[in-house]
Amino acid sequence: MRAASGRVLLVIIIGIVGGILAIALSAAFDAAWGWFCANPGALWALPAAGVAELVLYRALGLPAGFGGEDVARAARAGELVPLALAPAIFAATCLSVACGASVGKEAAAVQLCAAAAAGIALAARRVSGRACGAVAPGGARDSGDASASGGAAFAGAACADGGLVMQCGMAAGIGALFHAPVTGALMAFEATGWSVLRGGRSSAARAGCVLLASACAAAVAVVIEGRALLPGTISSLVFAQGVPVAGWALLFGVVLVCAASGALYRVALRGVHAALARMNCLVGGRDVMPFAIVAVGGLALACAADGLGLQACGGSGFDLLPAAFAGAATPALVAAKMLLTMGALACGLKGGEIMPALVIGALLGSALASAAGAPASFAPQAAAAGMLAFLAAARSCPLSACALGVELLVLPALL
Repeated sequence: MRAASGRVLLVIIIGIVGGILAIALSAAFDAAWGWFCANPGALWALPAAGVAELVLYRALGLPAGFGGEDVARAARAGELVPLALAPAIFAATCLSVACGASVGKEAAAVQLCAAAAAGIALAARRVSGRACGAVAPGGARDSGDASASGGAAFAGAACADGGLVMQCGMAAGIGALFHAPVTGALMAFEATGWSVLRGGRSSAARAGCVLLASACAAAVAVVIEGRALLPGTISSLVFAQGVPVAGWALLFGVVLVCAASGALYRVALRGVHAALARMNCLVGGRDVMPFAIVAVGGLALACAADGLGLQACGGSGFDLLPAAFAGAATPALVAAKMLLTMGALACGLKGGEIMPALVIGALLGSALASAAGAPASFAPQAAAAGMLAFLAAARSCPLSACALGVELLVLPALL
């Protein structure tokens, strides 16, 4: 009983702290984007911003490419990520968007909250004198004697399962920013290959802990923000009228095309990442290629965005959603947002891709409906279907995408 109460207390603290940090990141991100909109010339500072981000990571002892995949890998292995990741991803993401990079904040919040959860676990260890694993920047695990007697149940829970701690943090980040606790938990499960189910008889309890952390973070976000991510008017547009019989075939086609596009986007982005990872250039024993790639990539993105007048396609792209739901999306807008997002992530600029993926899917779904000659009233439904299908394929999270649709669109419309 004491162990169970210690675990619940740990989970609640992770959820509350994660919710506060995620909302702080959201506010800083929005402020940075607002500053860029007022100073679009900052786009030309993108190469310098990318280099500064990598310098920050190196200064904090983190590999230049440390990101979401590393967080998920650590969670699967039952390890903790370095606490230094929290300030690094917070500052770097805000710097990216302040210079107009096409990145989001949700995946960054996952890293931020996972690192914070690791910090909470490590703090409990230090207080009790017990040891639990932590992933060093090079991938080694910091392990100590976990058999020491004594210590609070809270500290014992913190040291017993690093994977659970990490998944609670990951879920808290998503649950807070989307106000969607079920989506947060499912996204943590899918990102870590459902490792939560490997606990045998305790699998249900561990899954419940992740859901509790996400719910606590979402509750904190609701208290602080008092509003949902997507305005209720968008939900009402989606469900303003039933889908006509002839429209179901078109809606199904939108889902298929957007899902296929999301899968190609994922494959292409991974391919570019893999190709760039094989490139290296040692100067004084250090690989400077990541700095060269982010500088050249940032300059190319600045030239493209400024030359083609695509500054509005930077940031998360949330401001583009009204156009998608109004049926005003064009193929050129879809291509611009997709390529700018892929370019920013591929060259090493820090930030997330969840909201950009949702926006790309919404724009694509709306553009497909318009190209098929569907009436403007059908655009909200096509955009909603497209955004969820594209996210499901781009992030390999079909259950999370379905839950997000229910929590963001269905429930607001019903309530």
